[in-house]
Amino acid sequence: MSTKKIIFFAVVIVCLAVAAWGYRMYNKPRAGVADQQTDRTLSAAELYRLYAANEHAADSMFLGKVIAVSGVVQSVDQSQPNAPTILLETGAAGTINCSMQPGDSKPIKQGMQLQVKGKCTGFLMDVNLVDAIVLP
Repeated sequence: MSTKKIIFFAVVIVCLAVAAWGYRMYNKPRAGVADQQTDRTLSAAELYRLYAANEHAADSMFLGKVIAVSGVVQSVDQSQPNAPTILLETGAAGTINCSMQPGDSKPIKQGMQLQVKGKCTGFLMDVNLVDAIVLP
């Protein structure tokens, strides 16, 4: 076998291995927050106030961490039937935007007082929590 053929097959094998690894990582299920320890518990108004006062300081405390937030439901967006988005009132211009985990089937209505646990992804006019679940 010539060296050109050996190099060609080696490159093909490496490319297939990288593609298989990329496919596996892309389809890897995300870890939910249900089994994770809560780093901090606070009210929706307090969380929003901390972000509005100093976003960088709040990011160092909350970004990427699992937090529990309590508040009153301002609205529920059911555009994704299995994974609604809940907005919690803060008493300010913004809200706490909670993207719920698919399959959390507890009925949630406007005006309800509840506690939500989720991973904080930062501040973009609202404070955002992802993979959120409603705590009992």
